[in-house]
Amino acid sequence: MFLLVLLLIIAVPVAELIVMFKVAGAFGWLETLSVLLLISFAGAWLVKRQGIRTVMRIQRDLSEGIMPTKSVVDGLLILIAGALLFTPGFITDALGILLLFPPTRIALRGLLIHRYQSRLEVYKTNAARPGRMWTRIVVNDDIIDAEGTETRPRRPPKGELEP
Repeated sequence: MFLLVLLLIIAVPVAELIVMFKVAGAFGWLETLSVLLLISFAGAWLVKRQGIRTVMRIQRDLSEGIMPTKSVVDGLLILIAGALLFTPGFITDALGILLLFPPTRIALRGLLIHRYQSRLEVYKTNAARPGRMWTRIVVNDDIIDAEGTETRPRRPPKGELEP
């Protein structure tokens, strides 16, 4: 894994420089830098817009009591797309734009959820006492049980002052 990361750290900038020199040789340096800056600004706007939509979808799912798995994975992919779009270069920009394109993101989201679903599963059940909840988390066949309380704010009875 370390060698793969090291190879990516070296290979990606070298490939980006080669592509930039080819594009600059064909169109000129000023045009090449202008296009890279334009892609970065447009990418930032798209990432912000899609990120806000994703956060709103996560909040809606949570308020309805639905686990926002797909929305969280979408948020992660949008975050990665933003990092790729801010990195100067045509290859990383192309990958970032592909991640912002919804059909590509949906396909990659499905692959990621399928790949990592067996590693992390969360089961929630109500305990015998009201207001108590058991959570069972399974990570790589290790089981962690936890007991917690619901996080609804308590309203004081009429006449009682809040602390």
